[in-house]
Amino acid sequence: MRIKLGAKLTLSNAILLLLLVIATGAMIIGADLQRREVAAANRSADFAAGTALDLVATVKRLNIDIIQIQQWLTDISATRGLDGLNDGFDKAAEARASAEANLKAAEELARAAGENTLLAEFAEVGKAMAPYYMGGMAMAKAYVDGGPEAGNKMMSGFDAQAEAMSEALDRAVTHVDKLAASARASMRADLAEAAEVAVFFEYSAIILAIAGIVVSLSVILFMQRHVVRPLGAMTAALTRIGDGDIEVTVADSGRRSDEIADMARALAILRDRTAQNIQLQAAQREAEAEADRIRREALIGMAETVERESRRAVDQVASESKLMDETAEGMEGSATQVSGDAQSVAAAAEQALANAQAVASATEQLTASIHEISGQIANAMSASRQAVDSGER
Repeated sequence: MRIKLGAKLTLSNAILLLLLVIATGAMIIGADLQRREVAAANRSADFAAGTALDLVATVKRLNIDIIQIQQWLTDISATRGLDGLNDGFDKAAEARASAEANLKAAEELARAAGENTLLAEFAEVGKAMAPYYMGGMAMAKAYVDGGPEAGNKMMSGFDAQAEAMSEALDRAVTHVDKLAASARASMRADLAEAAEVAVFFEYSAIILAIAGIVVSLSVILFMQRHVVRPLGAMTAALTRIGDGDIEVTVADSGRRSDEIADMARALAILRDRTAQNIQLQAAQREAEAEADRIRREALIGMAETVERESRRAVDQVASESKLMDETAEGMEGSATQVSGDAQSVAAAAEQALANAQAVASATEQLTASIHEISGQIANAMSASRQAVDSGER
């Protein structure tokens, strides 16, 4: 399967981008989970520090008010309002008003918190408060008006009413305490979950960072091995081929079928064709050198032939001239001898002498012609040598 280099680079970038998207998505999800956990922890903290704490404080004040009702009525029952100690009824009434206000505030807090069970328990406290207060007032008045005998008769009834009041209030107080403890536990649990989420995504971020580093290093190593090194090797090989080194080895592309493999094959073809061109140039230079050698040898042979034939012609002309000179001298001697012997042949002798002189003149002209031919031959030989020298240059 042919996978182009561009596709490989795109795939590498896509992997990095996917890893980045995963890391970003994980961070967004982690931030959202942390935000939810922190919001839940804040709600728990608000409830624990606000509603629950207000409920605890309000219930404590309610409990104090109910205790004070019993305390003020008990005090006035004991003193029977003597010696100026007659404000017990008023103080008890103030304590009842404060208790009712605190009970109403506690009910509002329970309603706001959605605690219907606690709201019902506060309702029980409200139902028990009226008999508790009225029974205590009646007992105290009995002590004041009729003394211990009258008051003691009502003591058992007030004790029952106080017991019912105490039980209803204890149930409410216990519920409020549990509610406050639950709010604190919920706040701690929410904070612990938020911390766990933070730790989880901290480790997730570390893992993603390590994965990103591994993927990045893998991409870098891949690029170094499959792109940078082959390109560097081919650049060096191309430089050596440009310098005329045809012995350079082009890296084998192996099973690769991308652009790098195409470049390697093209570079190998370039090397082979460069080697062929160099061989053709060498053969051409050898052919030119051989042609120059043959041309020089031909010129030298031509010059030697001209010189040899010229010498032969000159020697032949010289030999014939010598023969003619000897013939002329012989004829001149014969003519002189004949002129001395007979006057009758004087004219013939004179004619022969004239002929001998003509032959001698012709011989001189022939000798001059021979010298001229020798000069022309020398010029021709000089021109031949210059032609040979020019051919060698």
